[in-house]
Amino acid sequence: IAISIVSWPPVARLVRGDTLLSPSFRPLIGDLVPSAARERIERRLQAWLRGHMMTVLAPLYGALEAPLSGAARGLAYQLGETLGSVPRRAVGELVGTLSGPDRKALARLGIRLGHETIFSMPMLKPDQIRMRAVLWCIWDDRPVILPDDGRVSLASDDALPDGYYRTIGYRRLGPRALRVDMLERLTADLRRRARAGRFAVDATLLNIAGCTGEDFAGVIRALGYRPATSGDGATVLYTAPKRRRDRPRRSDGRTREQQATSPFAALTILKRDQS
Repeated sequence: IAISIVSWPPVARLVRGDTLLSPSFRPLIGDLVPSAARERIERRLQAWLRGHMMTVLAPLYGALEAPLSGAARGLAYQLGETLGSVPRRAVGELVGTLSGPDRKALARLGIRLGHETIFSMPMLKPDQIRMRAVLWCIWDDRPVILPDDGRVSLASDDALPDGYYRTIGYRRLGPRALRVDMLERLTADLRRRARAGRFAVDATLLNIAGCTGEDFAGVIRALGYRPATSGDGATVLYTAPKRRRDRPRRSDGRTREQQATSPFAALTILKRDQS
């Protein structure tokens, strides 16, 4: 992404830095510009960028700088690394060690401990999502791709990796990518319905997912729900995902699920989500 001032030609380009939150500048200034002037321009651009990011990403920086302790601080750090949302499976061990005061402190910061995702609710507003998209595109060295403002779900683009959607606060599910707060609403409703037995898709589910019935069929299957034909042969009913009864243990005695919540597994998932 090129940075321009008023009607001037581009003087620098934002490029990948050490982290998602620290893009760096590549000057586009000719060799005829004195070095002192070049340095002033770079300092001014850096100050503007820092101020802009601090304003737009204030909820994220607020969580990183909050007087948290223990697991809560670790969780805030993980959210900072992923721009505001992280799959719960990647930080399950941290979440499990949160104390009551930790959970209250995180809630005051707008951080939600969802069944599917841990996320910062203020970071799901349009301005914040756009900034997250810009930072990911710079990190991945590709033209900036901005999602439509305020959409609870987006059409899944095969040209974009899952990491793009995760970084901007969505999760790809078949033909759609759902915003993580709406994903929590949807999966909670689906679990409630499944407890009562087989169920049909209705307008409530479609509204939560923000898509048509045809796309929703792909979404619900991606969540593991199994279709079955009703007695009349016309209505499609769904049942809950199969539970894994066998939990094979690794050589150290822990199950695969426990292995998946270890700090090393979390680090692996976070690195993959940024790529």
